[in-house]
Amino acid sequence: MTETAPTRRTRLTDVPSAYADERDSGFGYVWRYWAVVVLFAAVTAERSAALGIGVRDPEGQMFLNRLAKALVFLVVIGKQNYNWFTFTTHSAGTSLI
Repeated sequence: MTETAPTRRTRLTDVPSAYADERDSGFGYVWRYWAVVVLFAAVTAERSAALGIGVRDPEGQMFLNRLAKALVFLVVIGKQNYNWFTFTTHSAGTSLI
């Protein structure tokens, strides 16, 4: 009963991809990201032309409304995150910093 049961899983540090010097440091993900952005812009422009509706936001009203909603959402989520870490980690003697 004093022996521990053997594990079948390898440790995470034994995985070759876990080593920093063996990771791919290329920027392939950047090209894929910009490909999606260009594809989205092309589809938006094509649909806008097909429907005869220009891509515009008079006086920036839609942008300002969405920006305000995003900022409120960010503040609310940030406050909840702060409360969560304050009340769950404070008793353990750790801090956020």
